[in-house]
Amino acid sequence: MIKKVLLIVVLVIIGIFVLSEFLVPEHAASEIRTALDDYFDEYSDLELKVGARPALKLLDGKADYLEFSARRVRAEGLYFDAVYAYFTDLEFQDDEIIGEMKALELVLLAADLNDYLVDYDIELLLEPGSVRALTPVEVFGQIMEIKVRGSLSIREERYLVFSPDSVILEGLEIPRAWLDDVLKEVRLEIDLDRFPVPFRVEEVHVGEDKLLLKAEDNNNN
Repeated sequence: MIKKVLLIVVLVIIGIFVLSEFLVPEHAASEIRTALDDYFDEYSDLELKVGARPALKLLDGKADYLEFSARRVRAEGLYFDAVYAYFTDLEFQDDEIIGEMKALELVLLAADLNDYLVDYDIELLLEPGSVRALTPVEVFGQIMEIKVRGSLSIREERYLVFSPDSVILEGLEIPRAWLDDVLKEVRLEIDLDRFPVPFRVEEVHVGEDKLLLKAEDNNNN
């Protein structure tokens, strides 16, 4: 009789443990989804996975990994056409998530970027291997729209920076000596850290009317 009782107790404990491996991650994912609902202005097609071994660690606010992807994410006025991120060794503290970002991919469309930049009087023209900007500047006392060649880079793993390189005005190159005066308002910097998770971006790749922003831990398998 005692053996049967012990067997039943063991089976119940095993059952609870196995059930928790399914239910606790689902509950944690639901809680994170709710937090993202409150944080992002807008998004669609959100897919989210969170896990821990044992899963009961999640009840203590810890996770082994978090992976999510979404489309048309709007954060602080800027649309990201696609977002993918993968994190490990996470700890959830109030509204903050602490951990290590292993991979990130962000896709920014030129149309969305220029909608965001409308108050800056700068329009970016993106082509593979080429970045140009249209902007009004004062040249010899007159306001004229000029085309600026430049490059995009990442600063401090969070800022997208447009740095002017040369200017074409009516088919003539303006000498570099003029650049500081003519382009002093053209250099652009956008803070990309708009997510309630550990964040860094390392690379920017220019495509046809879009940008791909990436970070990757080469030691991640």
